[in-house]
Amino acid sequence: MAALSTSDFLNKVFVNVLGIALIAFGIFMLLSLISYDPYDPSANFIKEAVVKNWAGVTGAYIAGPIIGFIGLAGIMVVISPLSWGWNILKESTFNKIWLKITFLSICIPSLSAFFSIIDPFIDVSSNWPTNSHGGFIGAYLNDKLVPIVTI
Repeated sequence: MAALSTSDFLNKVFVNVLGIALIAFGIFMLLSLISYDPYDPSANFIKEAVVKNWAGVTGAYIAGPIIGFIGLAGIMVVISPLSWGWNILKESTFNKIWLKITFLSICIPSLSAFFSIIDPFIDVSSNWPTNSHGGFIGAYLNDKLVPIVTI
């Protein structure tokens, strides 16, 4: 096996660190979102209270707006970095970033709208920050798209 040049070695180290960082970010987001409490202090709810979010104050401040704006589609903020990080570590390369970001920017509002469309079939909890599982974006898209698409 041939020895790696310094630039190849540094590139490999950078790619591996990036993969680990993406996985760590995905785990952090998972902890933030699954331990979401609407009564935690956040940008939407300012109150001096004990933070119940497993990711601490930072997790509470991140989870509140994500759940409020995109609802259950926030799972994509967990799945994407976890899968990207895993692929980076497995393949030691990070390519087609523009394609991944484009797909994610289409997928999140689409999922948000989908969760908003299925609201009549699933009760929205009183602890949920909006009246839709799709958050504000899903509710907006649902209001604008369903009348156009309905047969």
